[in-house]
Amino acid sequence: FVRNQWIVDGATGDHGVVDVQVERTMHAAAVYGSKGATIRVSGKCASLQVEGCSRTNVYVESIVGTLQISNCQRVKIFVTGVVPSISIDKSDGVYLDLSEECVSLEDFMITGANSSDMNASFPFKGEPVELPIPEQFVHHLDMSSGSGRIESSVSSLYMEQ
Repeated sequence: FVRNQWIVDGATGDHGVVDVQVERTMHAAAVYGSKGATIRVSGKCASLQVEGCSRTNVYVESIVGTLQISNCQRVKIFVTGVVPSISIDKSDGVYLDLSEECVSLEDFMITGANSSDMNASFPFKGEPVELPIPEQFVHHLDMSSGSGRIESSVSSLYMEQ
């Protein structure tokens, strides 16, 4: 625990399940450089950063702010409570398992940049649904506005047939 942040650094599968019990919502948590590990963050934290991890499973209860995933390969995130915002950056093979409580937040959002092979699983009308998070977009130049702007939309590859 350093400067209001719980830190897990370099955990491996040999460590078993690494438990982090967050006691105050002002505390943040971070998981750095884990390989083949399982991390469980219990309680409600201010934020959670997962960085430079591979083949790692992270179970998180609730976050007040943002869950940040960056520079990761093949990570699985299981949200059992509420996380209002998830940011994925420079990562490949991110799987999100989201709770009903989480996805029913009105302002819930996932932001992705420079990432691929992202999927989200969540309950919808009592049934589990798994969908890809788009990584390909189509951009059009719109000159009709007088100032010129770029309009972006999800590639048709992600549209239901």
